[in-house]
Amino acid sequence: MQAIKQAEGFIENNKDEAIAITSERLGVKKDFISSIWNDYQFRLFLDQTIMIGLENEARWAIQNKLTDKTKVPNYLDYVYTDALKKVNPEEVTIIE
Repeated sequence: MQAIKQAEGFIENNKDEAIAITSERLGVKKDFISSIWNDYQFRLFLDQTIMIGLENEARWAIQNKLTDKTKVPNYLDYVYTDALKKVNPEEVTIIE
């Protein structure tokens, strides 16, 4: 988590270099990466919308018979918040 937090700071403080690295790693032109860069949030956080999204995807998979499960799992059973709270406590806003 600390490394991700450091990467977040790097991206924020070194936008051009971050774009260049991303472009090289993905094999995509810098101009394209630059054009979509602001569409993304490079933030270490865990909020309720993530949990709701997971639940919605599980419901969709159940309804479309992509799983043999019939009940949406409680994703709180699978999320370890302590590590993120240690590094970035103000960004953990899920209802536990």
